[in-house]
Order: sequence, then C-alpha cells, then structure tokens
Amino acid sequence: MIAQRAAADHRADVRTGIGAAMLIPPQISYPGVYIVEATPTPGGIPDLPTSITAFVGRALMGPTDEPLLVQSLGDFETLYGGLSPLCPLSRSVRQFFDNGGAQALIARLYVSWDEAEAVQAALGHGQPALYHPVDATHDFGATGETYRPQPDGIARLASGAIKLRAANPGRWGDKLSVTFNTDGINASTEQALGVAKGTLFNLVVTCAPDANKPRTERFSNITLDPTAGASRVDRFLEDNSLFLRWDAFDATSGDPILPSAADLTAVVNATKTTPLTGIGGSDGGFLDHPAFFVGPGDE
Repeated sequence: MIAQRAAADHRADVRTGIGAAMLIPPQISYPGVYIVEATPTPGGIPDLPTSITAFVGRALMGPTDEPLLVQSLGDFETLYGGLSPLCPLSRSVRQFFDNGGAQALIARLYVSWDEAEAVQAALGHGQPALYHPVDATHDFGATGETYRPQPDGIARLASGAIKLRAANPGRWGDKLSVTFNTDGINASTEQALGVAKGTLFNLVVTCAPDANKPRTERFSNITLDPTAGASRVDRFLEDNSLFLRWDAFDATSGDPILPSAADLTAVVNATKTTPLTGIGGSDGGFLDHPAFFVGPGDE
C-alpha cells in the first residue's frame, strides 16, 4: 500500500509538474519507508540595501546626464562642489550624512541659458532669471556688458589649436586654470611609450571655485599622437580628470582634431607665464517650470 501510494504520488507530480524538478524519486521494489532526497532549491531573494536615498536638484558642478552614487559628504563635495546657499540640494545631502545616511544617489538638474530662453519664449514669458546672482563680469543685461556664456553653459579654455573645456556646465569652469609642460620628457620617453616625436606633455589642472580650497590634478605623459591608446589626450582626460575634457572633434567622424607638435610647443611656452583659463561657464536659468526637466528625453 505504501509503495502504491508513493508511486501514485510520484506519477501525480510528474503529470502536474509539481515537484518534478525538486524530487529524486526512489526505486520502489517492495512495501516500506522510502526517503526522497530533494535537490537544492533556488536561492532566496538576496538582501538589498533599503537606505539609499535619491536627491534631485541644483548643484554647483558635476555631471548632468546621469545620477551618481556618493557614500559620504566628502564624495559629494568632490563630485558636486559642496555646500552652497544657492543649492538647497547640498544642504539636504549634508543633513542626510550628518544623521547617519550611508549612500545617496545624486541627480544634478541643469538648464542652460539658451534652453531657458527658448522655453520661456515658447511659454510667452520674458527672459529667464539667471540662477546665479549677477556680478561685474556676469551681468548679461548690463550696458556695455559683452560677456555671454556658452550655449551649453560649459566653460572653454583655448590657445590656438589647443582646445579644452570644463567637464560639465557651471560657472565653476571659469575658475579652471591649466598649464602645459614637458618636464622629464625626452626622446627616450617618447620611444619607450611608442608615440610620435614632440607629442608628449604633462598637464597641471587647478580648479578653484573657492579660492581658499583650490584642487589640483597633475597628469604626466599625455600625448597628441592620434595612434595612441589610452594616453591620447581626449581619452586620457575622459578617463582621468574630474575637471577637464578635450574639445576639438570632427563633426562627421567624431575623431579628435589634434594639434601639431609646433602647437604644443607654443602652448607650453605660453603657459609658463600665463595659464589657460576658463570662460563662458554658466549656472544656467532657474528651474521654474516643469518644461525645463519633464518630457521626452528628460526622464
């Protein structure tokens, strides 16, 4: 009877699919007690952190196209510029970490002056309010004022064929300074790295939105050689610098437009006395209408 019941139960499992992948049927030859060994079940739902908080809003600097995870106020200050009375987001993040928060996702919202102007015009409003209070060099409407930010709000730094830009929008980019040098570089260095003669250089990048807390990046053995790999200037800056990007690319191919060895020599000599500095950065317009950040492509 037991054997018949066990066999019947097994046949039912096979017919219904219940337990078919879980049980190993015994070899039943005569009445008795049989042990059925179950195969390991799939793992349970893994534990996931439940204390990650998302913050969305204004920041002094930082990427605008993707949220980033920060795990301390120091991380936030490094990536997004720290505390500012003009950025309520920064105060919220500080309170979060002061009260035991461990992980936060930061999404920086930004609308450039030109974008704000276009949206306001479409809505029938006047000129957009600038996000940052105007000053002597950024009062765009003042009589005789010639300064106007870049359309995308990203500061540019240039000297002849050398064209650089800030990594992301904001007036912080106007506080960037860059010097070129060839200290420690010679023909042996170029040969060892396999790059063309006269294309290697070093960079010193200083970011000082707060004059009392300048931040400096120092990079060695960057190259203008178009055949180089990760050390080619456009790739190197993208991978290694928080502050600086290459800004000359072919509109069709997308390949970088790289200056000559003579151009490099000229900028090395020029920046010995006068660093390249950023100009054209803008903190943009106020986010005072949903059209600035809600809609197709803005989710």
